[in-house]
Amino acid sequence: MHLVFYFILAVSITLAMIDSSEPSSDPPYFAFATPYAPSIAFGNVSDTFAIPNAGFRIRFPPGWSGIDMGHTVMVAPTGINSKTGVLNSSSNLEMVYLVLAWSNISDVLKNPDDRNVSAYHKYVKDSAKRIGCKVLSDEFVELNGINSQRVIGKCGSLDEESMLTYAIVAGRNMIFVGLKGLTPAFDANYETFMRSLRTIKIDEGQDIQAIISKTYPSN
Repeated sequence: MHLVFYFILAVSITLAMIDSSEPSSDPPYFAFATPYAPSIAFGNVSDTFAIPNAGFRIRFPPGWSGIDMGHTVMVAPTGINSKTGVLNSSSNLEMVYLVLAWSNISDVLKNPDDRNVSAYHKYVKDSAKRIGCKVLSDEFVELNGINSQRVIGKCGSLDEESMLTYAIVAGRNMIFVGLKGLTPAFDANYETFMRSLRTIKIDEGQDIQAIISKTYPSN
């Protein structure tokens, strides 16, 4: 599965998870995007979060809290119900969440069809379209001194949701940190999200652009 498709899925987790007890056929690194049984209670998270084997640390926005689902963490301004996964929001301006997801880089960056970089960028847009989103911007930018990939997009039939995701490489891990929600809530919380991003610390950061260029040759 390709990089941008993975983290577009990561920020497309439903705000109200559908009750289901059926096992998922998705690959393990897509487990966070599948419905969960309502009997499962997730761990609570707030303040700071670390991924020890990736040497990654982040401080969440003050007052935001949420749930830890294993390889995906979600936090929101008014919290998230640990049993249902539903945002504890009372207004549209609170319908937004920060999502943090990670996986082994070998599970995310694959190029079995020998795609070149041009075909890769087309695949990015086509993948977003398949899940109801469209990519407005896809570029490499510096984040805390490390080259990252930033994707900006819109989702929903009326483009009513906004999304922003940064992908970074830490050791052998690909890490995605994104903000997604109704556009008014997204806009109101954008600066808060960016302040949280600036707290990210990585022990062994790598240049994601160099890794992608190696995986997807220019010709």
